[in-house]
Amino acid sequence: MRALLQATVFMLFVAGLTIVGPGLGFAEYPERPIKIIVPYSPGGTSDTLTRITSQFLEKELGQPVVIININGAGGALGWSQAKDEKPDGYTLTCYSPAMALLEAIKSANFTQNDFQPIAMVGNVYLTVAAKGDGKYKTLKDYQADAKARPGKVTLGMGRGTLSQFVAAMVADGMDADLNLINAGGGAEKKTAVLGGHVDAIVEPTPGVLPMAKAGQLQVLAVLSPERQPFAPDIPTAREQGVDVVAPFTQGLLAPKGTPEDRANVISQALKRVTENPEFQKRAAEVSLIVEYGDSDRFAEALTDVRAKILQTGKRLGY
Repeated sequence: MRALLQATVFMLFVAGLTIVGPGLGFAEYPERPIKIIVPYSPGGTSDTLTRITSQFLEKELGQPVVIININGAGGALGWSQAKDEKPDGYTLTCYSPAMALLEAIKSANFTQNDFQPIAMVGNVYLTVAAKGDGKYKTLKDYQADAKARPGKVTLGMGRGTLSQFVAAMVADGMDADLNLINAGGGAEKKTAVLGGHVDAIVEPTPGVLPMAKAGQLQVLAVLSPERQPFAPDIPTAREQGVDVVAPFTQGLLAPKGTPEDRANVISQALKRVTENPEFQKRAAEVSLIVEYGDSDRFAEALTDVRAKILQTGKRLGY
């Protein structure tokens, strides 16, 4: 009788685990909302892309995905907090090449190696753009003028930001003595080029394509491997003999030490997100080239970007 009672209790215990799910009685992950720390103010490129992704991600996970904006120090404040969060799969952060830039300019207490790549969802590419009714129609025009007038032709960028590093890459790729001018953030740079204060600027595609369609800006080149499907008439820099590719890679990271099984749940959910036609449509509206990459592929991309940025940082004297 005692043995029968013990067997019955054991079977009930096993049945209980089966009902709850795997993991010794813990509910299936995720069982509560997930937060994503965006280290910038609302409305920027990283914030916009992360919000779009999160709207589809929460449908795949069956839990709310909450965006937490922690702006400050060029992203260092938010990423520093994300790094120190509990690695339980309930706190993630968005990636930006600015993470490597902060390391290059020695402005952060972390590197991207302090985070665990989950998955990438795609790339936004940077461009070189000039005034719409100006004298430059292509990057070749701009390059020819720069070589004819060394040190006189200007390229607007934001000092200490990704655009400064990409501007330096463009100057190297053109083999020209460009005068890099600190023109501030995105809005300030566009004001500067429209006002004739700089000859061209470096700016991501979402910030220039609407103004190009309106005739205000002329996109001289997109810094991508191939032409963009939503802007097929804009040539790449490579097509024009300038071998520069500058992706603004989008993806999610977790604090290092996050359990692999939970990281994989997020990764597979992001894969399904990128396969969703509605997400692809929304992505095209903000110039995101959708490209899923698992943790290994994402890690490779981050390593490549980091190496280029650190190398450029040394050349710039950081």
